[in-house]
Amino acid sequence: MPNSKTGSEGENLSRIRDILFGEDLQSIESKLAITKKEYSEISDGLKKEFEERLNVIEKALEEKKLHSDQSLKKHIEDQSDTNKNIQQEIQTVDTYLKAEIEKLSGDLKDKTMEIHQKITNLEESLIETINNLKNDQEAKSEKIIANNVSKASMAELLIELAEKIKQ
Repeated sequence: MPNSKTGSEGENLSRIRDILFGEDLQSIESKLAITKKEYSEISDGLKKEFEERLNVIEKALEEKKLHSDQSLKKHIEDQSDTNKNIQQEIQTVDTYLKAEIEKLSGDLKDKTMEIHQKITNLEESLIETINNLKNDQEAKSEKIIANNVSKASMAELLIELAEKIKQ
């Protein structure tokens, strides 16, 4: 009988509950079922919306990455072009400098030859002038010796000779 008593107690409690709460309990259970269903629908909708937004963000990030990669690639290409331009400018300047160095070297060689020629001409002119003075001196000395010129006359001639040399 204890089993039947427990079974009847459970039934009694169920009845008491029905009597006390009656329709309210059924109403609460149906509202709870509706709420669970609405929650499930909202939850599914939020999950779907979250996944869609996540997909949009991933696509945006992928596009941004692609744009950044393209921008970086363009920047590298531009830098490469700039480097090529700089190398071409360096080659142009180098060629120009080599040509100028050759030109200056030729000009320097020509000027050196010209100066050497002038120095040679000046040396020849000095030798000629010295020889002329020497010959003049010898002629005057011979004249003095032949004429027995005095020491005073000789001094005057030597002073005159020294003045000619200074000029």
